[in-house]
Amino acid sequence: MRKYIFVFIAVLVLLILTGCPEPVIDFYTVFYDGNGADTGTSPTDIHLYEESTAVTILNNTGNLQKNNVIFSGWNTEADGSGTDRIAGETFNMGTGSLVLYAKWKFVFAIGDTGPAGGYIIYIDEADAFSWNYLEAAPSDISSFLLWDGGGATETFAYSQIIGSGFTNTMKIISKEGLGDYAASRCYDLAIGSYDDWFLPSQDEILLMYNNLYLSGIGNFEHTSYWCSTQDSSSTAFRMLISSGNISFDFKYNANYVRAIRAF
Repeated sequence: MRKYIFVFIAVLVLLILTGCPEPVIDFYTVFYDGNGADTGTSPTDIHLYEESTAVTILNNTGNLQKNNVIFSGWNTEADGSGTDRIAGETFNMGTGSLVLYAKWKFVFAIGDTGPAGGYIIYIDEADAFSWNYLEAAPSDISSFLLWDGGGATETFAYSQIIGSGFTNTMKIISKEGLGDYAASRCYDLAIGSYDDWFLPSQDEILLMYNNLYLSGIGNFEHTSYWCSTQDSSSTAFRMLISSGNISFDFKYNANYVRAIRAF
């Protein structure tokens, strides 16, 4: 028994002489991410926060901006799927540092009038492209045009997907040169200061049918329109606007043309 009493006293004396260890306190930070902003700087929170300490959300003090969208607050996930946070809001810090991402809101909706006076047919909500919108021209380029210069040239413009119309157009022009045919006339189109037009791909021209024609927007003729997607060296695809039906036609035949642009 005396042995245990001695050990207890020895430990007690040691604690008195060395002092009790200070508890470890963790500190956390809040970092603001511009999330693809083209200009401006993210705000900086210089504070260190303990767990349960109140945090006040900062405003967009560095004037973050992104082309064709507007700033609409912060979110805990880059894709906007997390928790929204707005300037001036307070919350209690958790058990880890936090990153808040700028949240961007689209300016235009489907069917809206775009910057060039045309109509919005697509919004890149998934942020899959370097641009945010596709805008169809406000009117047709002319009544009827051939798909190419009238030959059976292999252009390799086979892509159908959204986002490929411009590449298709450039492939056609690289083989055919400039001239009085569908892809070239789209490429040469200028409406005001907007001169970045191209012939839509198959899936892009379907957007005109689904998002414009069915809503009575666009002043389309009830006829077939060329798209930039080639079917073979002698044929390419066209769409009957009144039904959305896609079929091939010989390149030397003439169809209507409606250009689009990406911005």
